[in-house]
Amino acid sequence: MHLRRSRCREMELGCPHFSSARYHSAMARQLSNCIAVGVGTGKVEEAATFYEKNFGGTRGKTGKDWIEIKSGPLRFFVVGDENGTPTFDLTVEDVDQAVADLVAAGCEVVDLGGAPDEKFVKDPYGHFFCVSLAESC
Repeated sequence: MHLRRSRCREMELGCPHFSSARYHSAMARQLSNCIAVGVGTGKVEEAATFYEKNFGGTRGKTGKDWIEIKSGPLRFFVVGDENGTPTFDLTVEDVDQAVADLVAAGCEVVDLGGAPDEKFVKDPYGHFFCVSLAESC
């Protein structure tokens, strides 16, 4: 199971960056302030200490295989999986429609696990995005 988005979602309830006033159209989309990066199984604590010490920030919530590092408005999630590519969050009002639009624009659907109401895409430049409902953040 991919841990990035589902672990990030556990902390996102009440996320301060979400505001319904920011969503002006029926298919509004917005990047969230969460970024997850896999550091390998068993390396979460080591990596979190490295990021705290060398990049600033403070430790936030933790879970079985993840640690949140807060730095300003950024929420950086160190995750115990093997996919080292950063995963960004894209919040939308309709996940299926947004994914269809992104695929039509050149993105590719990828299976990284996660919660049932979220999907992952890779853009034409190799970056991963978790597409999830705006109200989940």
